[in-house]
Amino acid sequence: MTQDPNGAKSLDDEEARLAEATQARRAFDAARANFETRVSSEPPSEVFDVERREGVNPADTENLQETQPVAEGEAGDGMNGTDSNTELNEELANVQEARIAELTEELARANAAYYNKDQEFANYVRRAKADIPTHRDAGIAEVIEALMSVLDDLDLAEQHGDLVGPFKSVATKLEDTLEARFGVKRFGRPGDLFDPTVHSAIATDESGEGPDTIIHQVAQPGYMFRDRALRPAIVIVGQGKAQAAVPVAEETEGVGNNEGS
Repeated sequence: MTQDPNGAKSLDDEEARLAEATQARRAFDAARANFETRVSSEPPSEVFDVERREGVNPADTENLQETQPVAEGEAGDGMNGTDSNTELNEELANVQEARIAELTEELARANAAYYNKDQEFANYVRRAKADIPTHRDAGIAEVIEALMSVLDDLDLAEQHGDLVGPFKSVATKLEDTLEARFGVKRFGRPGDLFDPTVHSAIATDESGEGPDTIIHQVAQPGYMFRDRALRPAIVIVGQGKAQAAVPVAEETEGVGNNEGS
């Protein structure tokens, strides 16, 4: 916090003036009390008797009496000093009140800035937590897209009967893990009902007959990640009767039974 050097110097000058006025007032009060004590301690007659015994000149006594108005004048000056002290106190109080108001305003601004920063951080944390599932899904989708070519090779090897023995078990376990843990599933089989939202038709087979537009051949399977198609299935469509959809649980059960047999 930067302080005004001129304001600090003015405040120091006022405090010095107040200290000088206070010291002068105390000196005057002490002198006056001493004088009043001397006058009131003995009767006036005894004072004059002592003066005559000690050879005091009556003219000096008159001079002493003449000095009393001067003392009264000094008392008037003391009252003026008191008024000056009051003005200094009021001015000092005004300076202090102005400084307090300035510091109070700075504190209010600092508290407002801190509150705004705290709210910004809270909003950032809330947005970051809300975006965690989106970023996680994006990471999983990126990994699956990188593995699609490997999964396509495994699918072609299985179609041609080259995927046998331990390699078939590893491939099956990989696909089951992707589906169970991450919701990734291959789709697009002959006989499935054609869905233009997830299937891409490259040709039409006119040989079939039936009420439905179904998949006759699969050129490239598609992959579904939860409820989003990572890649559409490329198919050849035609007319026919669509097969009933097989639930995922029945597919898994069927794979287990085939392995057991």
